[in-house]
This record gives sequence, C-alpha cells and structure tokens, in this order.
Amino acid sequence: QSLAAMLGDAFADGSQAGQTRALPAIWSSPTEFSKRVQEFQAATAALLAAARSGDDAAITTAQSAVQQACAGCHMQFRAPAQ
Repeated sequence: QSLAAMLGDAFADGSQAGQTRALPAIWSSPTEFSKRVQEFQAATAALLAAARSGDDAAITTAQSAVQQACAGCHMQFRAPAQ
C-alpha cells in the first residue's frame, strides 16, 4: 500500500525515456492513467484494512479487487512481455 501511494510519481512527464513496457498512453492520456492509479491505491488501502481486520473473506475480496485494478491498468498502459 505504501508503494501504491508513490505509483503516480513514477510516471511523471519526461519519464518515458528508455526501454520499458510502459505504453505511450500513460503520458498521452494522463487523466485516465491517474484514474487507474487512484483505483489501485483505493484497492490496496482496502486490502490493508481487510488484512488488519483478520477477516479471511474480506481479505479475499480485497485481494481480488487489487488484482483487478492491476490488470485493468496493465491492459491499457503496459505492453505485453516479449
């Protein structure tokens, strides 16, 4: 969850140089990318709260939400591995 809080800063303007799997859409669609980052951050915060509660069902649900947030962003903003 701590790393999720820093995710938006990792893709600042001008950071698109170099060989990465980050797609240009990160920088050409910053509003949509920011929305996805915020969804991921909310999901990780919910997972942390669920983990602290000790409720296995809540943890499973929250973990699934984190996975969905990851996949949703990666599908749109990350190139597949080659």
